[in-house]
Amino acid sequence: MLATYYQKAIICVFTFQSLVLLTTSVSLSLQATFEQVRHCPSYGPTARCHCEQTVIECHTRGLTTVPTFTSKPWMFRLLDLENNSISTIPARAFININVTEIDLRDNQISYIDPEAFTSLHSQLTSLDLRGNMLTVLPAVFSKMSSLNVLDVSYNPIPANNFTDTVMRELGDFIHEFHFGDPSLDEWPTTISHLQALQILKFYEGRMSRLPITAFSNFKWQLRKLWIQNTHLIAVPIALQDLKSLYELHFDNNVLVEDAGILIPAFAGLTSTLQTLSLENNTLTTFPLVLSTLTSLANLSLSNNDLQFVSDQSIGNIGSNLTTLNLQNCNLDRIPGALSNLPGLINLDFSYNRITSIEKTDLQNMHNLQTLNVSYNPLQYVSKNTFTDLNYLQDLMLRDTSLEFVPEALHNVPQLQLLDLTNEGDPKIECNCDLSWLYCYMQRIGYSLRIRGACFTIEMDIEEYAENRIPVVCPIDC
Repeated sequence: MLATYYQKAIICVFTFQSLVLLTTSVSLSLQATFEQVRHCPSYGPTARCHCEQTVIECHTRGLTTVPTFTSKPWMFRLLDLENNSISTIPARAFININVTEIDLRDNQISYIDPEAFTSLHSQLTSLDLRGNMLTVLPAVFSKMSSLNVLDVSYNPIPANNFTDTVMRELGDFIHEFHFGDPSLDEWPTTISHLQALQILKFYEGRMSRLPITAFSNFKWQLRKLWIQNTHLIAVPIALQDLKSLYELHFDNNVLVEDAGILIPAFAGLTSTLQTLSLENNTLTTFPLVLSTLTSLANLSLSNNDLQFVSDQSIGNIGSNLTTLNLQNCNLDRIPGALSNLPGLINLDFSYNRITSIEKTDLQNMHNLQTLNVSYNPLQYVSKNTFTDLNYLQDLMLRDTSLEFVPEALHNVPQLQLLDLTNEGDPKIECNCDLSWLYCYMQRIGYSLRIRGACFTIEMDIEEYAENRIPVVCPIDC
């Protein structure tokens, strides 16, 4: 019996030692793998790339050629070669690189060999060539059967060099396509071959109008559309063909103006469009077309010169609107007409000329959760405002001219964040007049986080209210 006991004990010791050795071996193996991942197995004319987790990071290295990799031991998600000086992509350039996405933005690429991506034809899903020197759509794209996302925007490719053969092949598998350049003076008709397209981003072009059939070949498939920084004088009538579009960004088209927001262009979008951005289009009022968009939930009119917002113009907005961005619209006060939008959840007034928030402002906004009035010359907030904001959680008042924490917080029972940060010198007075803030924070259970510093004492506002006031100030809660 005693011998058996000792035999079992010896077996346990050896088993434990084996387990320790195995654990140590696995740990060293993982550490070696980490070291491999951290230091890419590559060499190049300048600094080596840096590999970590799923990314081979080679951006801004002054590279003039694609780095040569010596082995292909593991799969990465992204090869990042952004912002280098690569001018050509030779044959078999990526032979030892195992990735699904390649970022070649902001290089000087003017030529891509037909065999450049030979080893990646069946696995590359995303290729970013934005901001290069291509003058023709490379034939190699037609061989990349797994490619879903292709960005060739800001390359000087004329309309006739979006060649029929390549675009027809891309049409079988591409889901997201980005193109456009300041030199583009005609809409490429071969875009019609991209019949599986779900996302289209068109940046810049010299044409003043788009063909009425520009989107007709993917009318049921297209979900999101960007048309930005163009010379268009109106929203394209071609939009009326789109039957499934739910997100439209028509921004920075400064020649459009109010008359260019054409109601007929939105005829097919009345029940589908949920997000609409009309930023920086030289608008002076809320467009009448808004009254036809019954499913609209998110609207941005930032960077337009609205100045005054009338009850009539607000009346054009449907009842489903939850997010409204009026950033940098030259507003000198909060439009009272917004009280007609009780469904709003997020409201942004930052970068305007608002100097006060009055008692009658923000009435009926029972659902508002986020209010941003940052970067305004705001000096005064009435104690009697915010009375309808029972669900407000975030109040952003960064870089204003306020010298006191607004006592109107008393009217906001669920506030979680108050941002009074000032990027210059702090302006908020911290003294015993803030005793009410200590009481308020007690009442709501100290759930409020306050950002910003005191002017009168070197301390954060939140710390002063929580810790300093109960020590030095008379309190009557």
